[in-house]
Formats: sequence, C-alpha cells, structure tokens
Amino acid sequence: MRAALEQLLGREAVLDGAAARQEFSSDLAGSGSSPELVLRPSRAADVAPALALLASAGIAAAPRGAGLSYTSGALPQSSRWVAFDLRALNRVLEINALDGWVRVEAGCSWRELDQALAAQGLRVPFWGPASGFAATVGGAIAQDAVFFGSGVHGTVAGSVLSLSVACADGRVLRTGSFALADSASPFLRGFGPDLTGLFIGDCGALGIKIEATLRVMPRPVALRSSALRFPAFEHAAAALAALGAHRLTSECLIVGSNSQGPSEPVLDMVIEAAGNAEAELLHQRAQQLCVAAGGERIGDGSLAGWRQSPFADLSTLSADPQRRWVPVHALLPHSRVCAAAEALDRILRPATAELAHMEFAWHWVAMLIGPGAVLLEPNLSWRQAAGSAAPPEPQIIALRAALAQALDALGGVHLQIGRYYPYASRLQPPARELLQSIKHYLDPAGTTNPGALDLG
Repeated sequence: MRAALEQLLGREAVLDGAAARQEFSSDLAGSGSSPELVLRPSRAADVAPALALLASAGIAAAPRGAGLSYTSGALPQSSRWVAFDLRALNRVLEINALDGWVRVEAGCSWRELDQALAAQGLRVPFWGPASGFAATVGGAIAQDAVFFGSGVHGTVAGSVLSLSVACADGRVLRTGSFALADSASPFLRGFGPDLTGLFIGDCGALGIKIEATLRVMPRPVALRSSALRFPAFEHAAAALAALGAHRLTSECLIVGSNSQGPSEPVLDMVIEAAGNAEAELLHQRAQQLCVAAGGERIGDGSLAGWRQSPFADLSTLSADPQRRWVPVHALLPHSRVCAAAEALDRILRPATAELAHMEFAWHWVAMLIGPGAVLLEPNLSWRQAAGSAAPPEPQIIALRAALAQALDALGGVHLQIGRYYPYASRLQPPARELLQSIKHYLDPAGTTNPGALDLG
C-alpha cells in the first residue's frame, strides 16, 4: 500500500515518521491512535485515487487541515488508518469579481484567502473563524464554522456556492451549477436539490473536500464598534435578538463570567459598511437598540482591536503549558437562550467550588449567528497536572458532558460535530435512514472518517 501511494503521490508526500504520526494523533481536546501514514498530496487530482486505494484495502482515512478541532473530528476510532494532510492544497485558483465568486483549494488558510481577495477590494461574506491564521477553508466548511461576518451572514454555509469532493470510489463529485456536464461555472448553488449542503458540516464523513467556490462581495471599508454593559444576561440577550432582527452587526457577542460570582455581562459589537456615513448611521441605530434593552456604553470593546489584526496567531495566548482550555457549545433560538444560560449556571456554580484544587475557572460567550440563532459557549479552563498533551482530567470530561446534555435537552444543535456531539442518533428515523443511505452510497466500505457524525 505504501509503495502504491508513493507511486501516486510521490515519495515525499507519504510520511511515516514518529513526529508526523504523533502530530496527527490528537486535537485541542484530546488524543487517539496514531495514523500509520500521513499523506500530504500536492495535487488535488491525486486525493480521490489515493482515497480509493485505501478503501479497496479496508483502511480508514481521515482528512485534516490545521488540526484545531476539539471534537475528535479527524481522529478515527480505528486501529489502522491514514491521515490526509491537505495544507499543501492551498492555491487560490480563480477570482471572478464580475460573477462574484472565488475558487480555492481546500487547504488554503482563511488568512491566505483574505489577503488574495483584499488585493482586489473583495471579501467572502463569512470570512473565517477566529483561528483563521491557520484554519483551512475545507476544515471550516467541514465544521460549518462561525466568527468573522457571522452576525449578518451566519455560518460559513451561507457563503459556499459549490464544492468538489473526493469520494471513496475514486471519483470527484462537484455540486451546484459546477456539476453540469458541460459549460460548468460555479456561480450558483441553487441548481436543483442542494447537493452542496450535504457536505457542509459533514466533518469529512461523506468525502474529502478538495476545492470550494465561495461568494465574494465588495470589501467594507468603514468600521464602528461599541461595548455595552448590561445589568443581567436577559437584558443583553434581548439586545442581541434586536440586533439580529435588524441585521446590523458583522460580529456581536456577549461575554460574562460567574467563576468569582455573578458579573454584569458585556455586549461587544462591530458594524461595517461601504462608507463612514452609512457606518455611523448603522452604529447609532445599533446603540439605540442596546440602550433600549438596558445597556450602557463603556467604550469601543475588544472586537475593535481584534479587527485590526483579525488573523493573529492565537496559539500564543497561553504561556502556561499546564493551563488547559476546552469549550462546549450549542446553537439555540433566541427564545431559549436565557433558559439555557440558567441551566449552565446551575451546573457550573457548584463545579467551581468542587474543582478549586485544579484552579478551575470558566466564562461563557453568546454569539449572534445570523438573525435567528445564538451560539452559547461555556469555556472551561483548569490546571492539568499531567501536562497539556494528556487527555482532560476525568472531572472535566464529566462536566463537559453534563453541559452538552443540558444544552441538547433544550433543543440545542451543534457545529463541529466530530465524534463528540451525538448527531445521527438524535435524528428522527426518516432523516437518520436517509443520512445512512447517503453515507453507504458514497462510502460503502465505511472507510472515510468512520465514526464522525455519530455514523458507524
């Protein structure tokens, strides 16, 4: 198998050294088995044949970008598997300003893509996760990521027009108008049933994304920002809902902490527009909505500084190698956010005292995702005696599971599903059976990232 892969990809693209295998055996939250090989293809056309070679031998394969998941999305539960490192597929293939799209290989980072588009005064509506300095386009689509631009444009799904996906049988499947047999152009997603949507948020369980076409728009040039303090979470949540309904904020989030007792939540927002006059008008309207909900302006906020250097290397934030961090999250409608926050508080308050010996602390974020959804994310941190390379302490694993179950009980759904959040088992039978049928058609041997999406 190695010889066949080397003949296909080139000897330099097939790695079995201890360092490479160790790198691909873990993500931000934990570790798993090491892959037997790491494949680093430099041509997108080679991915599907390599995937078919592995499938024919019953060897599992998992795609991976920057490895910044915390849900074991790229860690198959298999004794024999091979990792696909897609970061060498990082080319911006075509920018079509007239038709409003950009074609890019899946291993391109969001920072690289944004720099290429900025040179032409363009931007993707959703233009990257917070980790976009390293996070890849394909990885973000597989996770259905959020952050920059999410206040207006939602998740990355809303910016995807077409995908090219390597399948386990060696074929490449194109979606949207790019699926036409002749004269194909990736300008439109809505051509017949939405095949593109099947592969967004699939965590690579249905195939390996090798190329994406994303919408582009004129790059906003004027920014305004504000931070407002609220007397209680329900007031800030009301402001968040009002801002979402009016589609005013590019990024908008509430931050709070109860580690040291109740605190007044702070809403942080960024407004962007084509010019200063428009930005000022939108900013005034956004502040009025917040003040009406009980907010008091306290400055420009931290997002303003973040937008000055949006793709900074976040890996340098923690100087303590024994200080660990892991989040858990859910997307909820505005009507359930306050109940969810109360449920989390009931779990986290006693945990603060019980885990004091681990220097346990926590804070939460509530982020606006388009007009109708909020991402509620408690972030847990603690001192890990075994060091940062070890799995989280058992108490943290149990606490995180309790938080996820509380969010699910309120109808929460998830991004970055990976192997952590239940998915297939939560679906009604018709939806679950359709998903399983699609998985079997695309991956009959079950070798493409097995276990992701709660499948097999």
